[in-house]
Amino acid sequence: KMYKEGAIIYDIGGSEGSWIKTITEESDGNIHTINLDPNEDMSESFHKDKPESSEMILEAFYQGWEGVSTHKPKVKADVVHESMMFQFIETGGKRKEYIKEVSEKYLKKDGLFITEEKFKMETQEEYQINEDIKSEYKRRYFSEDQLRLKTENILEGMEENQASFLQYLKELNE
Repeated sequence: KMYKEGAIIYDIGGSEGSWIKTITEESDGNIHTINLDPNEDMSESFHKDKPESSEMILEAFYQGWEGVSTHKPKVKADVVHESMMFQFIETGGKRKEYIKEVSEKYLKKDGLFITEEKFKMETQEEYQINEDIKSEYKRRYFSEDQLRLKTENILEGMEENQASFLQYLKELNE
């Protein structure tokens, strides 16, 4: 409803693209969406039932690596979204640099940045309370085996790259 006249949305690390494909479909194609993800398996999945006004770019955000180019946006977007991508590419506390990259190269001056992260909390007790809430919710939809497999295959080591909630908020405000 915000973008009745159309818009451009980037999803950084958007995997198979379900978030942006839904937005494109719900806008009847008025919102052009760009899924930025270097994973070819995700691209294959993305191109199944892809809306016409949605595209996939097989490049990396911020910094490429052998065989994967760094993406350089040609146009700035009305909305940029990242969901836990920063904590999967984090090396040495670069959140502030990632925010600057989004702000300067991807996002229009009056644009909206939607960022979703899983944070370190001030105390282990506070962190565990949040984990318990999340786990209880997920048990409604996934079996214990599915949850265990995800933990083993995807989440191991993820805590190392979690940002402090208060530090990330400070960096966003800057």
